[in-house]
Amino acid sequence: MNDPVPESGLDRQFALSRVGGDEELLKEIALIFLEDYPNSLREIRAAIASGDASQLERAAHSLEGIGGELRRA
Repeated sequence: MNDPVPESGLDRQFALSRVGGDEELLKEIALIFLEDYPNSLREIRAAIASGDASQLERAAHSLEGIGGELRRA
């Protein structure tokens, strides 16, 4: 079972550890995520609506690739 997710949804200390303590890099990654996730969510919803599993997998993988490395598994 996974540990509970912090209320903020991000374990800042863990995320910083993943980028070698580089706060500027963490900010840059967060901004990229915030800019891209609305498009990724649209793609995910469209794939679900059309039943396109392949597109759903690609869109979900893209979203995970942006922010997935900064969270605990």
